Amino acid sequence: MIDRGDWLAQAVTHLRAPVDRDSEALDRRIGIAVRRDHAVRRTRRRIGLAVGVLAAVIGAALSLRPPRLGTTIEFEIELPAAGRVDLVGDFNNWDQGGTPMHRGPRPGQWLAAVPLANGAYRYGFLVDRVSWVVDPTKATAPDADFGQPTSLLMVE
Repeated sequence: MIDRGDWLAQAVTHLRAPVDRDSEALDRRIGIAVRRDHAVRRTRRRIGLAVGVLAAVIGAALSLRPPRLGTTIEFEIELPAAGRVDLVGDFNNWDQGGTPMHRGPRPGQWLAAVPLANGAYRYGFLVDRVSWVVDPTKATAPDADFGQPTSLLMVE
């Protein structure tokens, strides 16, 4: 059995003994840690700066791009019983309220003018936020994403 008094006395003696310190080794370890931390912070600043510059260059390039040719297309449909009609298509990201149509001069006529660049577009009409209707004056095709037929429009 260990005598507690003897054990405690040995521990105190050990803790009071002078420690042989290698100050140069300690300085080297601290210096390495400081340099490593500085390098990490410097690298993070450089990455942040590079990302900022890249974002500015891309933004400038996009704003300097000349507009694509196109025209304003007048969409029209006859829906006498409708209380609300929205034009929905890939040109407005299929936003169900993004392009509301307004009543035309004729009873039941709904109109919307949309500027479109040259290209092919799929669209349809959302009637009273419930019923999907295709344009009877255009060709239709099934839409793989939504399972509903869509009208096809070519702008040239």
